[in-house]
Amino acid sequence: MADFIEKKRQMFLVQMSLDTKRAEIRKLEEQAQQREEALKKSEDMLKEDESRFEAFLKSNDQKAVEAIRKAEQETKMKQDKVQEIKKLNAQIAAIKSEMAKYEESLDE
Repeated sequence: MADFIEKKRQMFLVQMSLDTKRAEIRKLEEQAQQREEALKKSEDMLKEDESRFEAFLKSNDQKAVEAIRKAEQETKMKQDKVQEIKKLNAQIAAIKSEMAKYEESLDE
């Protein structure tokens, strides 16, 4: 009878140990699941940040290209105006020279 009780006691202790281990495993699995979910959320946020950053870089590149194009256009316009001013100054000088000749011929 004592053997029977001892065996029952050992079976109870083994079952209790097994239940404890199962509970511990379940708890660890839940923690692992929570960590996986947090990692997935972090990865999603990182992908979203990367996407926004790529869009920012693309927009920034487009703005830089547009600024360069505009600067080149304005430089060309400035050069055209400088050439026009030189041409007009040459015409003014020619007209002044011509006027000086006429004034000379009138003085004579």
